[in-house]
Amino acid sequence: MDELEPKNKLLPLAETEEGIADRIFTIRGVQVMLDSDIASLFQVEVKMLNRQMKRNPDRFPMDFCFQLTEEEILRLQFAITMQTKGTKVVSP
Repeated sequence: MDELEPKNKLLPLAETEEGIADRIFTIRGVQVMLDSDIASLFQVEVKMLNRQMKRNPDRFPMDFCFQLTEEEILRLQFAITMQTKGTKVVSP
């Protein structure tokens, strides 16, 4: 069985379209999801997802992957905190 293949083909009930949409952020003008959210969606560990990305670059085009800067991390943490408090955050 492929390490990235979901343990269960069905998404958990919490993973509704709205729930997934809440995990999409705009960074550098591109809509992205965090590796932790993608791993959760496919029900695998983050380290396994990242390992598979490194081992299989043809399956994960690098123009779809990038590392956040410290400033981007802080902004994202703020946005996530505000979302959990029920405040809608709009990217600048």
